[in-house]
Amino acid sequence: MKLDNLIEGYRFNRIKANIKEKNSDYTGVINYTPNINSSYMLDDEGYISVLIIFSVTNIKTKIEEQLRHSEDTLIIIQKSIELLSNLNQAEANEVMKQLGMFNGLKNKKSVTVNGYTFEIDVINGILKFTIISNADLKTEEAPR
Repeated sequence: MKLDNLIEGYRFNRIKANIKEKNSDYTGVINYTPNINSSYMLDDEGYISVLIIFSVTNIKTKIEEQLRHSEDTLIIIQKSIELLSNLNQAEANEVMKQLGMFNGLKNKKSVTVNGYTFEIDVINGILKFTIISNADLKTEEAPR
């Protein structure tokens, strides 16, 4: 998916997403909320090959704001999975479930579905969710 189509898809799903900065023709930052951003990398044809969503988890605010932030994080991750990998909502939720997002994330986990690798980790209070298109990865054939 091209970057402009992703931003359009977010907006269609009522997610405020803006390109915050472009570091080069191939990389940049998308801003969703003050505490949720992502970095992206494009391939040579302008398609998103990697999207890494960062969500600050140790926010010291009112409980209502913490709950809203958690909800925003889950929705952004879910819609990113749906938009980039062409999965429906139930399949995106299954990916999130397999990664431990609904029962307490304890370790770094990853799962590959539909030509995409999804990975989640928490580093120093920041949730890191990565989507990698495996179409860009070169695979070698096993020796015969």
